[in-house]
Amino acid sequence: MFKKLMLVFLALLISGAVNATNLIKESYGNWYGYEEAVSISKQGLDKYAQAVVDCGGVKHKMSQNIAIYSGSELIARIEEAIEFGDDSKSLKAAKLMIHPDKKYQAIEILPPECADGSVTFVQLNANTGLYIETAPDDVFYVIKKK
Repeated sequence: MFKKLMLVFLALLISGAVNATNLIKESYGNWYGYEEAVSISKQGLDKYAQAVVDCGGVKHKMSQNIAIYSGSELIARIEEAIEFGDDSKSLKAAKLMIHPDKKYQAIEILPPECADGSVTFVQLNANTGLYIETAPDDVFYVIKKK
């Protein structure tokens, strides 16, 4: 019985560590093209690593997760943003970098249930990424690593 409890404890400990760690090492550094520099480290998006949301007097941390997006899904989201008026040249250029059959790793910032909206960082290549704010529509920023 003790061994089973230890295995469950270790599994929970490891899964928590994975959720709190940004395993996309190529993303580490400062990215520019958003309202402010986007700093990414092993904690994920640094701005949100320790962010707390007040939900009626109860404080909740925002969760950061690693997600996988298909290229076709990203292209569809960009096309929808372009259809609704975001026709920037940089977004159209970013769309051309995305391969429909490729999988893209992303860092997702998810607020607690009392808040809305989310933030996602998708690295397209070594120096170009998408910073996506969702609340409720997607707003895309093409950001560059320097």
